[in-house]
Amino acid sequence: MGNMRIIGCFLLAIIFPALVNAEDVKARMAFMSDTTAVGKPVTLLLAISHPSDEPIIFPIQNKRFRPFEYVSHKAIPTRTVEGISYDSAYYKLRTFNLDSIQQLSLLYKVVRKGDTLNLYTNRDSVKLNYRFQEGSPTITFRSMEEPIEMKDPPNYALIILLTVSMLVLMVGLFYVLKAPIRRQIMLSRARNDFRTVLGKLNLIKSNGDWELQLTELNDTWKSYLDPHTAYGLKAMSTTDLKEKLDELYFLSPAQHQNLVEMSVLYDRAIYAGQYIQPMEVSEAIDFLLPILEQEYERRREEIIQSK
Repeated sequence: MGNMRIIGCFLLAIIFPALVNAEDVKARMAFMSDTTAVGKPVTLLLAISHPSDEPIIFPIQNKRFRPFEYVSHKAIPTRTVEGISYDSAYYKLRTFNLDSIQQLSLLYKVVRKGDTLNLYTNRDSVKLNYRFQEGSPTITFRSMEEPIEMKDPPNYALIILLTVSMLVLMVGLFYVLKAPIRRQIMLSRARNDFRTVLGKLNLIKSNGDWELQLTELNDTWKSYLDPHTAYGLKAMSTTDLKEKLDELYFLSPAQHQNLVEMSVLYDRAIYAGQYIQPMEVSEAIDFLLPILEQEYERRREEIIQSK
């Protein structure tokens, strides 16, 4: 019976084109075996004749082959004779259905005048063989001595919860630590500014040009006490300085007087052209240093107390 089916399918592929009506579309489908087994591939032949100007769409989607599963297919080149085309294809299918008779009819499509027509082939069937042949090369049995390790799928809800918690924690830490970090940065900046001033004072002492010494000394203390030019100390003359020093609320009257004397010393050297003894410059620096140190400590305490 199986050999007869194979011979019939062969003749179907060779002789079928001569048996069809040239004015219509005809299809013939046949299994090439009478029986099959669960999971074992079985070959199916599908042959279609149609007008050459009406293309055919063969089935390739898995759901079109139920109760079988699509495995693969091989198309045979189209032959056209007197306006009629002959197409055929071999399909490899398999089934895991346990019905004793497995039946199938395939849906194919014809493109005719811009429309797609759905047509069905004849119905063919195979018998399901429940018995396995001994020594079958297509079926192997394996014994499992150790249990298969089963891994749980990722808990996405927990992952999202942990991620959100980490973000909330990071934002909270940022707001909690923002003020301390900002204070540390400002303290470091104030400390560096004061060290820069001390370095300038040491350079001024080592400079032998007393006019340059006084010019740099005058610029140094005015720049440090008025870093943002809020009081305009650099542009003030000695007379202006006497009137405006009261605005420097963080200095004592004695310190105000020392700054005025510093400005007078500068005027004597630069504008009056008087010679200034190195000792006077050194004393001026000694008077100035406690004022600058006090200003540094005031700024430092102000930063510490800030929120």
